[in-house]
Amino acid sequence: MRKLIVLALVIFCGSLGWELSKAMSPGDSGDRDALANYDRTIQSDTKNSIAYNNRGVLKRDKLNDTPGALADFDRAIQINPKHAEAYSNRGNLKITKLNDVSGALADFNRAIQVNPNYDTAYYNLALLKDGYLHDTPGSLADYDRAIQINPKNADAYNNRGSLKHVKLKDFQGALADYNHAIALNPKSVSAYNNRGLLKQDRLNDSQGALADYNYALTLDPKFIQVYLNRGNLKQDKLNDPQGALADYNYALTIGPTCARAYLERSYLKENKLNDSQGALVDYNLAIVFDPTKADAHRMRGYLKYVKFGDRSGGIEDVRQAIKLAREQGNSDTLQLCLKILQSWGSSE
Repeated sequence: MRKLIVLALVIFCGSLGWELSKAMSPGDSGDRDALANYDRTIQSDTKNSIAYNNRGVLKRDKLNDTPGALADFDRAIQINPKHAEAYSNRGNLKITKLNDVSGALADFNRAIQVNPNYDTAYYNLALLKDGYLHDTPGSLADYDRAIQINPKNADAYNNRGSLKHVKLKDFQGALADYNHAIALNPKSVSAYNNRGLLKQDRLNDSQGALADYNYALTLDPKFIQVYLNRGNLKQDKLNDPQGALADYNYALTIGPTCARAYLERSYLKENKLNDSQGALVDYNLAIVFDPTKADAHRMRGYLKYVKFGDRSGGIEDVRQAIKLAREQGNSDTLQLCLKILQSWGSSE
């Protein structure tokens, strides 16, 4: 038995000041030219906090220069302690590149303190609270505030829909948010993916889900999550195991180290294609590429025990799944693993 959900959130947002258009106009030849333009602007005006902020965004998002980006955001804030965008951008850097949750939290809060009507800071704060602090009510309140400030923030609607879908079990509310996100941004691949998953997982609308996945792939043919979700739909609801296999295979051509894709394909091979050996190979690869996946250890353990008669290997895998589930606070997987061991006459 598996319970795998692949949602697509729109991740942390960065903000650029009004002078960005000068440094990154359509005539620029590339990121290095933009960097040179920012350098010249800063050389001629060493107190230009906007230029420091924008150069920090460029270094963070395009040049993979984390120390340089941090120094630029720090300098922008030193010049202008009320530069809300620089606080938000620094918070983005801290959470996405430096794994500094408390530092990011402080920066997002400071951005809001400086500018209480800054929707991007509320949006980033909501993501942080949901993904790192497990504060669902706080995350919902921040998405609500971001949308109140900027009713055209399609990403906030999409992510709030995901929160309602997964954490709050408010499926109609989630559907309304996904619909609104798509109305605001008809090219939002993540919103189509998420709406498709909601239709598949909770609304019993398989054809509607398939239509959403198919359209999402016309927008972005390389979006791995959509292939995984469509493969699951074909496997679980449409009785199309070969179609599911094709989706998982294609996902792995896009991302050959995608542990989730190996895990999905292994379940298909084990349960629909009668290929236990192939399933074992895929479970092994899923664990190689992500040893922290409790479900992969659990499912491989079950396969070893039931199909290969490897009692000790199966129990060892399920015990590892229990350890990981406890560390990750995954109560559903933990309880399932405990029941499996009990049914095998074993314990932790």
